Amino acid sequence: MELGGAGSKHPPVTLDDLRASDKATITRKEVAAVLEVDPRTVSEAIESGVIPAISVGRLKKIPREKFLEMFG
Repeated sequence: MELGGAGSKHPPVTLDDLRASDKATITRKEVAAVLEVDPRTVSEAIESGVIPAISVGRLKKIPREKFLEMFG
């Protein structure tokens, strides 16, 4: 399931979208859309340890289930 977001043809990402998704990880932009904050705010929360993330090279991926436990 592809999730929507800023610049996407799909509607904005919601918590319901994340609950229905089968993706293991979500992006910073998807998290920002759900929380209605700037992606830079999500990056700061990741760097400070507030939001858990996995480093994949230079990318940061957020485990969907962990995010839902915290915010969903």
